[in-house]
Amino acid sequence: MRVMLAEVLVYCTTFLFCIRKEIPEKDDSVAMESLPYYKVRDSIWHDKDSLKKCYYNCSANAEKDAILQKASLLFYTDMKDKLFPYWYGTPWAYYGYGERPQVDYIACGYFVAVLLRDIGAKVSIPQLAEGTSGSMIERVTSKKYISTYWNMDADTFYSKIKSAGDALYIVGLDNHTGYLLCENSSLYFIDSSPEGVLKRDPASNSLIHFSSIRMVGCISKDPGFLQKWLCDVEMK
Repeated sequence: MRVMLAEVLVYCTTFLFCIRKEIPEKDDSVAMESLPYYKVRDSIWHDKDSLKKCYYNCSANAEKDAILQKASLLFYTDMKDKLFPYWYGTPWAYYGYGERPQVDYIACGYFVAVLLRDIGAKVSIPQLAEGTSGSMIERVTSKKYISTYWNMDADTFYSKIKSAGDALYIVGLDNHTGYLLCENSSLYFIDSSPEGVLKRDPASNSLIHFSSIRMVGCISKDPGFLQKWLCDVEMK
């Protein structure tokens, strides 16, 4: 009887605590998804490999271009809907080099590099993460898809990115790096900083909002990046 009473008290306390909490939006939740991270990652690799077979079976350039368009959408949606949510709330450390969301500490450069590896890109994590954000962008992005903005008003910068439509970028700042996501004309900065891994309006993050330099690599629309990602070509 005492055990049952204790269980009821625990249940009531938990219920009262839960109803007081603000309910987060789905994609901002730090709760782990129902599937283990490695299984989601492996399913992404499986889908990528299936698309790679289609790419290799194509002979006409138009057909290959159409496959790369599908690869662009696959890469974009899998990053924002499948991988990023697992990482929200993961703790930050200046020298953090962990690879397990919600468990290991991770620094900003390692966060970008590990996510590229987990989506299936052939990258050297230490080489990317421990270099400058500019060198990281240049290693994985074709020159045509890199833009650099010096001392530009933040709102003007945001407008330029939004005008290009839905896309995922790696962004390099004065002393920081992360991902910049444009979705349905809204911008989100996804990074690892002292507050942990977060997805937020860039205007609320001083690291990007007040940076004197903003270098962006539009990886989700870069055919060169997508072809290497799809075909498992090492990115140097």
